[in-house]
Amino acid sequence: MSRFELSEREEQIAALAARLAVKQITDDFYKDVGKTVVTKFFIIVGGLTVAFLAGKYNFDLSKIFTLGK
Repeated sequence: MSRFELSEREEQIAALAARLAVKQITDDFYKDVGKTVVTKFFIIVGGLTVAFLAGKYNFDLSKIFTLGK
């Protein structure tokens, strides 16, 4: 038996508070994950677009992207 006795109303309030807390944490987690997934998707699409256009129109990408110079 616990040290504290809760009334039925207090137990319902505690259960509701726990459900709301879990829902808030879950929603925040999925928003953060969704944000990073979308960002990575756009980076990949941008890279593929540059590669496609460079291949199609014979761009010399070394003139645009100078590494170490």
